[in-house]
Amino acid sequence: MAELESHDFVPFPSAEARERFLARYAQQEATWPVPFEERILRSDCGETFVRISGPADAVPLVLLPGGLSSSLVWRRLIAPLAGRLRTYALDAIYDVGRSVPARPVKDIDDLVGWLDGVLDQLGLDGSVHLMGLSFGAYAVAEYALHSPQCVRKMVWLSPAMIVAPMSPEFVERISSTAQPNRESMRLFSRWLMPGVASMDPQELEERVEDQLLIRESYGSMMPPVGRAVFGDQELQSLKMPVLYVVGEHDGVVEDPRAAVARVKAVAPHIETLLIPGAGHDAIISHTRLVADRVLQFLAD
Repeated sequence: MAELESHDFVPFPSAEARERFLARYAQQEATWPVPFEERILRSDCGETFVRISGPADAVPLVLLPGGLSSSLVWRRLIAPLAGRLRTYALDAIYDVGRSVPARPVKDIDDLVGWLDGVLDQLGLDGSVHLMGLSFGAYAVAEYALHSPQCVRKMVWLSPAMIVAPMSPEFVERISSTAQPNRESMRLFSRWLMPGVASMDPQELEERVEDQLLIRESYGSMMPPVGRAVFGDQELQSLKMPVLYVVGEHDGVVEDPRAAVARVKAVAPHIETLLIPGAGHDAIISHTRLVADRVLQFLAD
């Protein structure tokens, strides 16, 4: 594992917290199911860690994780994706992982500038596929509004915001984990990830451990948000092909069915997939369905 240099702005409260987090990260990294190479991109934003898999001559796909998660969130989905695409899984510089910010990412201009620099250093400053999960979907959508010429196709998986506001129940439940304990985190995780809870209780417990460690290691984190919900004209302005995937019971979204209906009404060029029975954990509970649909969309 490459050593990361320290900066004046360090997202950990102590060196001990940093080491505990990175030890857990290394343990999970060993389960990445396909070969990968790693790069650390240095800029005035800090150091961005990138995990690269797939054939070197394949079509590039840049992956942004959800909030309070790293590139490792793609472990279940990466094998089918990297079988056909050159994948670049980022540890977002505004979130957890092996990226090290030199300064806080305060607003959408900071976010867009950071992602511009990442694509440029990777040699992907032309047209590229972008896919984001949860907050990562919101981040790529904001990027596409600002730099549409750089985005060839875009996928929103279980997106937070963009089409519909976050549900009041989600806001209330995640607020209850601000000062987390094991039981409150377990209750929240069961509600947010019903597929994981029913399919693999042990994995759910591991997710609880991860979130407790993240909050202990990082404290409070707030990714940048501009327009939480895009207006009709903003959705219509996204001329590149877009795929919107959401679970029927995704608790982050105020009303998933209404969100899909809104897309179909105001921006019918955006393709949609509403997954019956799925929660916010659709990439785990319905991995094959999601992978097949994404690959079909990116191949068209």
